[in-house]
Amino acid sequence: HDDTSGELQDLLTSFTNSATSVVSSVGGLITSALNLAALLLLAVLVDPAAATVTIVAVALLAAVIRPIRQSVRRASAASAEAGIRYAAAVSEISSLGLEMNVFDTQAQVGERVDRLVAERAQIETSVGWRVALVPTVYSALAYLAILLSLLVVAAADQADDDRFVRCVRR
Repeated sequence: HDDTSGELQDLLTSFTNSATSVVSSVGGLITSALNLAALLLLAVLVDPAAATVTIVAVALLAAVIRPIRQSVRRASAASAEAGIRYAAAVSEISSLGLEMNVFDTQAQVGERVDRLVAERAQIETSVGWRVALVPTVYSALAYLAILLSLLVVAAADQADDDRFVRCVRR
């Protein structure tokens, strides 16, 4: 019975934030996927060989990001558990108001609630920075891949220029 009311309390207290986060994430995912698809299509039309290299680079980026995403999942699961514990405790405490006054345990109950709030805040902070880390790392690695690609193209152009100059001198 307590677990059910705790789960209900957690659902009521965190559903709005979770739903907002999911909608925002799905919107960002759709936007990013469409941008990536357009860029890859353009790359295939311009230079299929370079597009293949780009597709491999994107796959490597996804592989690098995977451990961070797994960390986010683990932290989110811990957050959900902490939320259920917190909501169950709040539900339990709210039903024991009279008993707390009769037995003069308000201070102990307050300390328990403070510990639960601190635990929940710490976990939420951990989840927050991990979630924020994913797009930041992905963007940084994507820009690094673009920079390296530009360096390769510049080196290839320089090599072509050098060959042209040698041919002209002969």
